[in-house]
Amino acid sequence: MYFAQALGKRAGCFIHAAALIRHGEGHLFMGDSSSSKTTLAKHCTGCHVLSDDAPIITGKNGALLVYPSPYHQMNQVDGLEKDAIRMNARVRGIYFLIKDNQSLLEEVPKGEAVLMILKRYIHFFPYLSTQAKKGLFDLFFEACYKKKL
Repeated sequence: MYFAQALGKRAGCFIHAAALIRHGEGHLFMGDSSSSKTTLAKHCTGCHVLSDDAPIITGKNGALLVYPSPYHQMNQVDGLEKDAIRMNARVRGIYFLIKDNQSLLEEVPKGEAVLMILKRYIHFFPYLSTQAKKGLFDLFFEACYKKKL
């Protein structure tokens, strides 16, 4: 909780997602438990895995950045790289993994994406200060509405 609050004061957070770097760009695959975040991370070839469960997100100079965190389910044997702790990347894409009987890809409206992120995928969001919540709302609103990821 302390780390979540400290990040929140700087408009950063732990997010329930797998974070991958491909060709120098970050990609977030957000999902509830058992939505296959870890499976995706294990089978993504040509990528650096920052986290399969709770990467750190911050904003800097108008960009959304992703960093590894100590919270993950994979280990080095499973594919989490020891050197990933020194990596970070600008987020190029945000994707939502939703467990279903079929596979499909569809665009999520921007307003719905912001609400999904805030309500479902930010770890400890209900316990953060009002200032931290506002900073995270602004961060993800900017990422979903104003910037092309």
